[in-house]
Amino acid sequence: MAADKFEVLACMRRCCQLLTNLPMTPTEPNLLLYLDYPCSSSVAAEIRHLTDAAKEFLANKYKVLDKNVYSWHDLSHSRFPHELVDMPLVGIEAIFSSSDLQISSEDAVYTFLLEWVCEQYVETEDRHKIWSSRLLPLLRFNHMSWKKLHEVLTCSDEDDVDNEQTKKLITDVLLHKAYPAHEQGTIEADTTTCCKVPQRAYMRKPLKVVEFDRPRPQVIVYLDLTREECSRLFPEGVLVSQLFHLAGQNFYTQPTCVLWRS
Repeated sequence: MAADKFEVLACMRRCCQLLTNLPMTPTEPNLLLYLDYPCSSSVAAEIRHLTDAAKEFLANKYKVLDKNVYSWHDLSHSRFPHELVDMPLVGIEAIFSSSDLQISSEDAVYTFLLEWVCEQYVETEDRHKIWSSRLLPLLRFNHMSWKKLHEVLTCSDEDDVDNEQTKKLITDVLLHKAYPAHEQGTIEADTTTCCKVPQRAYMRKPLKVVEFDRPRPQVIVYLDLTREECSRLFPEGVLVSQLFHLAGQNFYTQPTCVLWRS
């Protein structure tokens, strides 16, 4: 801090090197300080390596968030480490900005972040501000299930978060899904960009679902598997998809490799 105050760059650089080499633990107060240290702009580059190291540590520490889910009926509720509930905002941002996050689905990310912001920010104005400016950019709506997107769109509770901005993002994503950018020239550039956010390491394989009302309720479900994913199933592996819904019932697909032994 003294080196930063007097902008002694060489000293800042040396201090950051020493701090980076020290072992980090999730409960270390300095770890979160590294992520949100209010340094002057002239020395920001000098501590970026330390900040990146702290972000990488947290992302790796919580890389696998939910090995179990509460129920097949709702994959948006998952078991998260208890300490995440008390994690400060900068820690939450470091963890959920990672594409390597192993989690059941993006629905679970939405559910957790919503519960977390309601727990941490009691005042409605503060909660709306944090949700819109800091948490919404962490969500990858284009990888959420149709059921969850519809649930959020039809939610009428305005007290939890800023639903207007959330619904606008979801509407943009649905528009992009229905009319891809190469076919719909009127889609704004920022919408196209937000829809190109990569998948995380989802434990439940995302689906593409097309629903029909006539001549009777029916769905066409697409499950894309890469050659690498198929190879990993050998000799007796299993993949489980996200849920899809028909006639009020939940369904999922389960590609399985069975090794027949004679």
